[in-house]
Amino acid sequence: MTNNGFTLVEILVVVAIIAIMSGLGIASYFRFLDRQRVYGAAMEAQVFLRDIQNRAKMGDRGDGACATSSNAVTVLGNRFDGWQVVFTGDTDIQARPVCSNGLGDAKTYVLPAQLRNRLQIVGDTMVFPSLYGNVSAGAYSCVVVRDTNNPDLVFSFRVAAGGAISNVVDNGNCSGV
Repeated sequence: MTNNGFTLVEILVVVAIIAIMSGLGIASYFRFLDRQRVYGAAMEAQVFLRDIQNRAKMGDRGDGACATSSNAVTVLGNRFDGWQVVFTGDTDIQARPVCSNGLGDAKTYVLPAQLRNRLQIVGDTMVFPSLYGNVSAGAYSCVVVRDTNNPDLVFSFRVAAGGAISNVVDNGNCSGV
């Protein structure tokens, strides 16, 4: 008598192998998604800082105390000095125009709502001076975005004193930037 099928044991072995491979694939996919969320937040923070740097270079005074009818560097004794960037809390970056008569209205980068309880953004206070784009914050300022649930997910970038903003890299100390 010939058998023209698979035994129950053979089918169970194949199903078990498929289940194990699927489980590994799903776990890897979720790790990939977590990594991309942290990387994306670091990229958004970097884009925000580049926008603020460009505003300083162009002499954009924003709104509020620095606003005038002209974006000239000095208008009616109100000297425009640049944009100050402050990391507030663990999830926000605020930028304000700095003028001789005070600070203008803040522009804020806030982490997406679904990431606010998981990610942390830290960095030094810095100022992008007007018309130059350099930064006053020591030799450089390191901006770090980390996942508070997974200490291995850390991305960082450096803002050099000359104003150069490096690419986002996969480490938390800016040493490889």
